[in-house]
Amino acid sequence: MSQDPLADVEAMLMEARKRAEAQDDANRRFDEELAELRVVGENDTGTVKVEVDVNGALRRMFIHDRAMKQSGDKLRDEIMRGVVAAQQHIAVKVEEITVREFGAGSATAQHFTAFYADRFGKAKR
Repeated sequence: MSQDPLADVEAMLMEARKRAEAQDDANRRFDEELAELRVVGENDTGTVKVEVDVNGALRRMFIHDRAMKQSGDKLRDEIMRGVVAAQQHIAVKVEEITVREFGAGSATAQHFTAFYADRFGKAKR
């Protein structure tokens, strides 16, 4: 503290402004990364690979010719295994992003980590 109370208030306001700007930057980077996030998952045999976005929506699918020789029901099950695997990886990736942008112990990181883990489950790292 200085002997000038006005200077002290101005310094506190400047520091608060810097923190707010840093938070805005982190929020912007977080939003951009989530918008671009794509995760690939595959079935146990690797004959089906799928790509999903942050909402878990299927964006791309790769089916090996070997998988096409299965029954429709079996192929459907293999595709769903790939989708579930990819969705579980979303929770891991979101946790990595939030920890990097907001800090491991932050309320924001804890909120988003819990939200995506509850929504999709969480893959083992």
